[in-house]
Amino acid sequence: MKPLSNHVLIYDKDCPLCTTYTKLFLKYGFLDENGRKAYQEMDFFNTLIDAEIAKNKIALYNSVTGEVSYGIDALTKVLGHRIPFISFCMKWKAVHWFMTQFYSLISYNRKIIIPVNCKNLTSCNPSTNWFWRIAFVLLCLLPIQFATTTIHQLLAFVPFKQTTLLHGNMAFLSLLFLQILSCKVFGEKNVYDYIGHFSFISAVGACMLTVLYALMKWFISFHLPFEILGSIGCGLIFVWMLVEHHRRMKLLDMSQRLTGSWIFFMISMAGIFYF
Repeated sequence: MKPLSNHVLIYDKDCPLCTTYTKLFLKYGFLDENGRKAYQEMDFFNTLIDAEIAKNKIALYNSVTGEVSYGIDALTKVLGHRIPFISFCMKWKAVHWFMTQFYSLISYNRKIIIPVNCKNLTSCNPSTNWFWRIAFVLLCLLPIQFATTTIHQLLAFVPFKQTTLLHGNMAFLSLLFLQILSCKVFGEKNVYDYIGHFSFISAVGACMLTVLYALMKWFISFHLPFEILGSIGCGLIFVWMLVEHHRRMKLLDMSQRLTGSWIFFMISMAGIFYF
């Protein structure tokens, strides 16, 4: 089947996710060779494209009729042209509603998932939307909650004396609250972005702990020195979180004192609840 012709997908070239999947559309023939154009290079005055909507939802522009589709509807047209089953599924209201919400969750938080610093006047940064940022934070709670049981088990493999363990989500929310206070103390005004980055790093760290626990159980079956390996594993995860936090703060020109306060609160909480 021929590519979808006379259509141009307006993507955010500063977003690695957007750049990657639109490039794949060209590579595998979903769009023709002129089927995408960067938002930052687009002249919106000669089209019916709403530049503000296009920041949050990728726009598909029909260069012949002038028709514009946004977000999940734009992607459905591109994918459904080659895979009709996708268009068929999207006709169901429940499926369309769910995919629309999922798309918005990813789109409004796309520069949290893969951080980039976009300060140019033509940058395609998503609008501030507290609903989708809070939804993203709540989503990050899921792996943290799952990792709570894992941490209980993992403490049996490391040389800590477990007295009590703060609930995983409560520990995360406590740290988040303390870091928000730190933002206020340090004069960091971009709390909106910070809570997204903090939550994502915590969620990835929780996933790593879960994987570490699975490895520890495997080590036991081979009679390996799991206590030492468990300690090393926990330490490496903490170091990764520290380095990633530092990297993101530097990339976004946010106060590095937030990294210092994060370390302090993490160590303090570990001392209170794990020893």
